[in-house]
Amino acid sequence: MDLPSDSSSRRDAALVGRTPPGNDGVASDDAGDSVASDRWKIFGILALPWNTLALTFPVVISVNYLGKPDNGSSFAATWGASCSRAYLAISCLTSSMTRNQVISFILSVVICLFLIWQAGRL
Repeated sequence: MDLPSDSSSRRDAALVGRTPPGNDGVASDDAGDSVASDRWKIFGILALPWNTLALTFPVVISVNYLGKPDNGSSFAATWGASCSRAYLAISCLTSSMTRNQVISFILSVVICLFLIWQAGRL
């Protein structure tokens, strides 16, 4: 039985388990690429605070050598930059919940703005 080549018949053929014409029985699996990219996302998120500390540490040493700065404000700035991991974690969470990048971006911005608003109320 030959199947017609229009798109609705391809969908119907996929539902019945037959191979539509032009596909040659080759299955395409894109899930492997997304797993690899998710691993690089997680590696980047984990590497960010260490890179931040490694690149700002020489500045702290040189400023302390040259004068008497307020180390509390330097520590607070470095801590604030390290807290960006929370925003990246929220972005990865929304990215894993949705397939659409735009929806993921909007959800992560709304959640992050809500957290900033809640922190301002403290």
